[in-house]
Amino acid sequence: QRWRQMKGLGNSKEFKESLKQASAMMNDPAKAAQAEAKMEHMLKRGQDDLQKAAGGMMEEAMAAMANPEVMAEMAKMLKDPNFKQQLEAMAKDPAFKDYTSAMQHMMNDPEKKERMEKLGNAFREQL
Repeated sequence: QRWRQMKGLGNSKEFKESLKQASAMMNDPAKAAQAEAKMEHMLKRGQDDLQKAAGGMMEEAMAAMANPEVMAEMAKMLKDPNFKQQLEAMAKDPAFKDYTSAMQHMMNDPEKKERMEKLGNAFREQL
């Protein structure tokens, strides 16, 4: 059914007109450069938003891990082989790799890096 919808979209007057406009734009060096600049800006904003979201989630996780009960529960979960497999599968997901890459940005902040290292050491003690 979706294939039919896509096929219908590809044959629509609006889609064909959009293709013509895109082709004309790419043939004009000034317009092509303008479109490229817009795309680069959108990509940069997306990366910045991802870093902010990752940072916020990491802050929440660090605050939760400061609770000894949460830390003990996490250690217990990591000892579960099924949970370990799920984590390994998640780590291979390209979307998760983008997210962890964004979180690496936090390691540039010495204060956050120190907090993460302390939590990591405390977590290892639980294992």
